[in-house]
Amino acid sequence: MDILLHIYLYILQSLWAADYAWDTPLSNSHSTAWREILKDIDKWEKRLPRYINRSDASVNIIIFADASQNAIATCAYLKTDNDCHLIMAKSKLSPIKGISTIPKMEMNAITIATRLALAVFKNLCTAAHIKDIIILSDSEIALKWLNAPEDRKGLGVLVTNRRIEIRNIVMEIMAKGPTIQFGYVPTHLNPADCATRGLVAKEFSSHFWWNGPQYITKHLCRFWVEIDRIIGAFLIL
Repeated sequence: MDILLHIYLYILQSLWAADYAWDTPLSNSHSTAWREILKDIDKWEKRLPRYINRSDASVNIIIFADASQNAIATCAYLKTDNDCHLIMAKSKLSPIKGISTIPKMEMNAITIATRLALAVFKNLCTAAHIKDIIILSDSEIALKWLNAPEDRKGLGVLVTNRRIEIRNIVMEIMAKGPTIQFGYVPTHLNPADCATRGLVAKEFSSHFWWNGPQYITKHLCRFWVEIDRIIGAFLIL
């Protein structure tokens, strides 16, 4: 629901920023926006596959990260040889008083995606054999920060701290078997981008948010080929 909730939470945030008193009527613009939200979500529903088959077959976790001026979002997919579907997502609104540049927010998004990878791995490692974890972002700057040498200077406190946290999580997961790779994905193929912008319910029902972009549904070997064809070299931490 993150992709829908973003729009609604953003409206609530704007109401809070407007500093209404408890008995002050909403402005015409806010009242109209709220009525449109209620109309949009009325009678909307979506059934999601939640069952994960316990077997010895290998599965992969693919996580997308994105940030905008308004929000940060990540979404995780469970990929088998024949299927791929959303298993978890997380989003948060950006602070009203923006204190970070977009690249730094993208770095925060990658960090949240890495935390999500750890949470998903801990919860699924007894139910499935997780072979690879792939984290994709559409921020080349954030990925270059992440991939910079350990002794790189001048990155600033936030970026340095995020790099340390990400590397610690990576080492924790890889010590238990799976490999973790980080790479670039174009914005139009990044489902997390939709969560930072929000979609109306009509767009949402059949959106690739539920199963990821078409190229990740392919066999993993073909997935690597498709990634290389679309974006070039894959960045590896």
